[in-house]
Amino acid sequence: MEIDEIHSCLEDVSDQSDGENIHITQLDIEDQNVATTASTSLSSPDDNLGIKRGHPVHNVWSYAFDDPDAHTSSKPNHAVCKHCKESVRHHHKVLSVKTHLKRCKKFKKLMLDTAVVDRPGWWNDPASKSKKSNASKSSTSNPSKSSPGTQPSARSFAVPMFTTSQQKKFNRDIAMFFYNTDTSFQRIEDPFLASAVQLARPGVKLPTRKELADDSPGGLLQQSYEEVKHKVDKLLSNPNQFIGITTDAWSNISNESVINYMAVCPTKSLFIESVYTGEQGHDAQWLSQDLSRVIDHLGDNVAGAVTDNTSANKKMWSILEREYPTHFFHGCVAHGLNLLVKDILCAKKKEPPGGGPAAYPDGYPFEDLMVFANDCKEVVMFFHNHHGVKARLKKALASAKLSSLVKPAPTRWGTIHGCFKSLKAADDILNSLVSERDFVNKGSAKQKDKRLEIKAIVTDPDF
Repeated sequence: MEIDEIHSCLEDVSDQSDGENIHITQLDIEDQNVATTASTSLSSPDDNLGIKRGHPVHNVWSYAFDDPDAHTSSKPNHAVCKHCKESVRHHHKVLSVKTHLKRCKKFKKLMLDTAVVDRPGWWNDPASKSKKSNASKSSTSNPSKSSPGTQPSARSFAVPMFTTSQQKKFNRDIAMFFYNTDTSFQRIEDPFLASAVQLARPGVKLPTRKELADDSPGGLLQQSYEEVKHKVDKLLSNPNQFIGITTDAWSNISNESVINYMAVCPTKSLFIESVYTGEQGHDAQWLSQDLSRVIDHLGDNVAGAVTDNTSANKKMWSILEREYPTHFFHGCVAHGLNLLVKDILCAKKKEPPGGGPAAYPDGYPFEDLMVFANDCKEVVMFFHNHHGVKARLKKALASAKLSSLVKPAPTRWGTIHGCFKSLKAADDILNSLVSERDFVNKGSAKQKDKRLEIKAIVTDPDF
């Protein structure tokens, strides 16, 4: 064969691939066969008698059709796929056959059941010549972006796409995460979340902010609410499960009056609802009517209710005991004990009849304890409100692997004990900070007096 004939063969290969990324070395034949074919083509004409000239037949034809000659021009330009039995208009082009096989569901399943090493090369690497060319240009102009052709596509076939039901379940679970953790819906638009989800499961779509907030019938928010309510109602309606109701009146950050209702059983505590009372005062009549509404809604499993210890709530107990004679109604015992201890220990300072500084009543046995508790609060609040010493204290505590100082809260009785404990652990660090030369020399005269007071408390051997 002359050199021109070799060039003609190569052109035939290019035409047959119809723009596909096919080279002599990439055909699904052994390299030795290619070398043998090339060697034979360069031999003398006498040696080539009886051997069909031209490029080898692409194996995609045998994967798609039972007819071994479907690719020849003497055959029609369409054939029946041996997998899905659909008519394929291939026009004698390899690319058309590949396109069909990659869309054929039965062939996809066959490939998923086949080891990756046993799959044809064109299945694992479907990038075309034009795509690689464009990717090369893109990577040259923008090196920071990876080329689309560098990522094998076999993984997209190995990990099947979500079905419609799976996508809906995924959306509901994502939505419940946002509702349960009180996460802002805006976080769903974070690009790193979308990137992580695509890495784990290509093709999966996250719900939008609008979908997360959709409380219309069939919306994610409404569906999630109905599912949770169904589970709660099922638990509360268990005939073998007795329920106690707890109420708590409080004010939110907007200073709006709110009453929370909880259902408590031996294994769970369930939030029932919050009632914003608005202009309605918390008198005994209204409180009893609203609690009666909750009891009737929950049914016969309710054994009673525990409320606050205010005078209005005490009157409410009497009203409800007449309406529900088999139920119990009383105040919070833990709160009652706290109030009892507070009445005993927390006496208030009063000015003496003749004038002078306020003092505890004569003979008050817990004066030393009250003074100590107030001193601890003063120390904690000083370091909490002064940024400079607060930052230095925080750094020193972190270096010593100690927790921050606990600030006492009026309605969190355990924080008093936590305050004492944190101050004791940080005693050496606090002494070091208040003993520095410039600790008492900063600020106005009033601030200096306060710093001297804090230093005296911390350095007192009895503290």
